[in-house]
Amino acid sequence: MTAVELLRVLTELHALSYAFADHFSGVDVVLSPTTAQPPPLIGTMSTDRPAAVHFAELFSVSPFAGIFNVTGGAALSVPWGLDQRGLPVGIHLGAAIGDDELILTLGEQLENARPDLTRLHPPDACGPGNGRLQTTQDRPADRAGK
Repeated sequence: MTAVELLRVLTELHALSYAFADHFSGVDVVLSPTTAQPPPLIGTMSTDRPAAVHFAELFSVSPFAGIFNVTGGAALSVPWGLDQRGLPVGIHLGAAIGDDELILTLGEQLENARPDLTRLHPPDACGPGNGRLQTTQDRPADRAGK
């Protein structure tokens, strides 16, 4: 990529950021699912393909978070349960650039409202018999520090 091409892309990203901020002016928080569909199986989204193909796949799984990543908006994903396969699902909070404190405060309030969801581990990721909800009190490192 040449310096001229990079400058063009950065200019387009800045224009997108301004348009995004303008479109959502007057909106405190955008609430959405973290992903639009269940997570793909491990190994099915390989990075050994053209970037455009890879990013299209990523966007199909998680279309809500990307705009905040690109525009610099404040964003946070909070665990919110398990799907039918026992995999974690979450809610995504997004706000304007600079509203990080708002998002972090709201995220903390949501986590406090659902302390059972502080740590979620799908059964297959935890090994035999460990596929249960795990709170911070269940983790040995947290108990050792008390």
